[in-house]
Amino acid sequence: MLFELYERTLKYLHNPESLDQHPQATRVGVFKALHRELPVADIEAHLRLMPEDYLMVAHSEEVALHIRLIRSLKDKPFILHHEFNEEGKFHNLTLSCVSGQESFKKLVGALTAKSLNILGAHIYLKKDGYVIVSVQVEENEITTGDNFEIWKEIKLNLAELFSKKTSLQKMMRSRTRYAGEQKGSHEAIVPRVQVERETADTFTVIRVEARDHLGMLYKIASVFADFGILIHRAKISTQGDRGIDVFYVSLKDQRVTFQKLMSRFKANMIEILMIEKLEDVP
Repeated sequence: MLFELYERTLKYLHNPESLDQHPQATRVGVFKALHRELPVADIEAHLRLMPEDYLMVAHSEEVALHIRLIRSLKDKPFILHHEFNEEGKFHNLTLSCVSGQESFKKLVGALTAKSLNILGAHIYLKKDGYVIVSVQVEENEITTGDNFEIWKEIKLNLAELFSKKTSLQKMMRSRTRYAGEQKGSHEAIVPRVQVERETADTFTVIRVEARDHLGMLYKIASVFADFGILIHRAKISTQGDRGIDVFYVSLKDQRVTFQKLMSRFKANMIEILMIEKLEDVP
């Protein structure tokens, strides 16, 4: 979150008009990257079906990748793309599939089962029924740049989740554990859930604060899925022993209002976040 704020502020200070110019610059970059692969009409069709802030949030290389992944999906249940960001020293995983399959929960769950730390996430819901989930994973001794076995295992686990050959609860029961992963677990921090504001583009902003611990994002994703809440964007940050995650969300069922859900949602979220064993998360 801080890096994104810094990057945008720096660009604005150099050129106050840069924020308005950014979407157009991204669009140009996408056409340049795909001009020998796809007709202009196909690229335009993809951009029309993506969220309004898509070209502001995603870089041109990411957009080009998203288009390639969706076109390659065809009859496959999902496609998982992995790349290592040398500059930022993190791994970027991009999942493409048909929406409505709790894809964010499954990807976060598969990563949590390997005790991997998620640094950030973006979820792009396409209007024609596809979804792109992009998560950034911290580099550690397990995920060194030349260790590709871990990503093969993640892909195999996702395949079993999508085919319903296993469940996230079973996966959590046999998950990889490492010494010191529960660091700070004795800190008494009561979870807090706050609905911060309603934005003009119909997204509701929900802020979740709790003791930072492995599996926190998995627990949150589980509650959102149970309540039929769609996550459009996730901002993940840590302040000391606190995990502070902000989500831009909407409801699957537009006939239901957040006011009707909030009391039960908050109580359920706090209850799930207080669970110690990940295999006990329903």
